Amino acid sequence: MNRLLTGALLALGLLLTGVVAPAQAQDQQPAAVLFHADWCLNCKLMKPKLAALKADYGDRIEFLRVDYTTDEGRSAGAALAKARGFSKLYSENRSTGWVVLLQPDGTESGTLSVTMEDAEMRQALDALLAASTPS
Repeated sequence: MNRLLTGALLALGLLLTGVVAPAQAQDQQPAAVLFHADWCLNCKLMKPKLAALKADYGDRIEFLRVDYTTDEGRSAGAALAKARGFSKLYSENRSTGWVVLLQPDGTESGTLSVTMEDAEMRQALDALLAASTPS
């Protein structure tokens, strides 16, 4: 049991330090990442908008959330940012209630905000898909 636990911790450590690479970008979908906190009003206003977009785009775009509410959420968010290639953005960001659109390699392709109309959001997601499609 101790060997199994030690092996699992070692594998996790290698993954987090970058010695073993996470899933390759070509295996990933483009992503829409919400910068969230429980106390954030814009986050609450974005929730139904994102749910509607996920219903239409969820098979082609991965909808993710990084949570700034707790220390555990921030740690998990940092790990997700590292795995998806947006660590610099994550570490420099200090705001919540907005969405970054990421190509599979972690390149920023745009943003969504609570002030955008549904058609504007859909246009931004369509542009993300177009930018993420190999030519």
